[in-house]
Amino acid sequence: AKIGSTVAQFAAASQDANARNAQNEINRKQIADARDIENRGLNLQLTQALEKKAQEKKDKALEDMEGTATAKLAALEGGVEGRLISNIMGKYERDTLTSATNFNSEMTGMIAQNTMDRAGLESKAQGRINQFQPVSKPNPWMMMADVGMSVGEYELAMEKKRA
Repeated sequence: AKIGSTVAQFAAASQDANARNAQNEINRKQIADARDIENRGLNLQLTQALEKKAQEKKDKALEDMEGTATAKLAALEGGVEGRLISNIMGKYERDTLTSATNFNSEMTGMIAQNTMDRAGLESKAQGRINQFQPVSKPNPWMMMADVGMSVGEYELAMEKKRA
């Protein structure tokens, strides 16, 4: 009876480990799939934000070019020449470069934030995946040792009865 119980416990523990491992595999896959979907969403948001920022940069550059042309035309019509017109044009060029630099900095910041968001997402997902690692199956050698001990105990009990 004890040997049968040991074998039955081993079979039940093996079946339980197989079932838990199958469920853990499903959980890991679902977590990885959710991570991948969220990652694609973050990349889509970044792409859209960068495209919007690039369009804003182009619009600002066109606005600055129009402003420069208008200022130059107004200065020429007003009879302003030489150093004064150079100063006016220099101011417009500085404003244009400053705007471009600001847009570039914002875009670089958006990319850096996206990289950090994705790293955080990966770390969080990996932590959840680690919770569902395969469990160990029972060791058949331990079952054999338990069976051997039961046989030994039985033989020892039988010997005591004979003596």
